[in-house]
This record gives sequence, C-alpha cells and structure tokens, in this order.
Amino acid sequence: MSEPVPGQRIGEYVLEVPLGAGGFSTVWQARHHAFPDRRVAAKLLHDGARRELLRSEAACLKGLSHEGIARAIGLDVDHDPPYLLVELHQGRDLRQLLKTTTLSPERVEGIFRQLAAALAHAHQQGVAHGDLKPEN
Repeated sequence: MSEPVPGQRIGEYVLEVPLGAGGFSTVWQARHHAFPDRRVAAKLLHDGARRELLRSEAACLKGLSHEGIARAIGLDVDHDPPYLLVELHQGRDLRQLLKTTTLSPERVEGIFRQLAAALAHAHQQGVAHGDLKPEN
C-alpha cells in the first residue's frame, strides 16, 4: 500500500490533512478537486487485506439516514489505498470538548440524548456501532 500524502487524489477528492489514525486506517480531511468548499473525511486503509471490513462499514452507513450519523459519500476498495468517504463535520470531538470545557448537566444530557437517538436509529436498522468513543 502506498503511504498517503497531502495533495494526493482519492477519487474526486484531494487529501489535505490527517485527522486521526486507528488500528487499520487513517482518516484525512479531503476537498473536492473542482468544488473546494466540499470537504469529506477520507478513511484510508493501512492494509489491503481489510477491504471487506471497509466494504461492510460502507454498507452499514449506506442504510442509515439520521442527522447524528455521517453519510457515506464514496467507496473504492480497489484503489491504492482502499478508501471510504464520509461527510465531514467540522468542530471539536467530545474528547477535545471535555479537555477544555466543564459541561453543565443540561449540556451533558443534550449530548447523550443526541447520541442515544443516533444509536437507536442504527439499532432499528440492525446496525451496532463497533467503535463507540468520544472521538467518534
């Protein structure tokens, strides 16, 4: 697998900056090559042997439609590296928020209500989140 670099083209998108890395992938912010105001999160596999896992994640997202769940935008498991494109939501993740802010009980309740609603929608569609953590 080739190592992704800023400026590299992934489908119609151009990689900008890495956002995070996990056990089997790295997530990058990417912009559309012709419409630079359109940005996505590009999940790039480290290992091509995990293509089916990426395909399965895309299939799960494809069946979900909820404001609290990022939509799948594109998938190419034959690309080097294989990738999944999803909506990019700007802002701080929950872990970053907790490091810098003391949340009121009302704010905590609001966050957990949104989380519970998104998870309930996924569960109604037969999808269980396999990596629930503040960054996600």
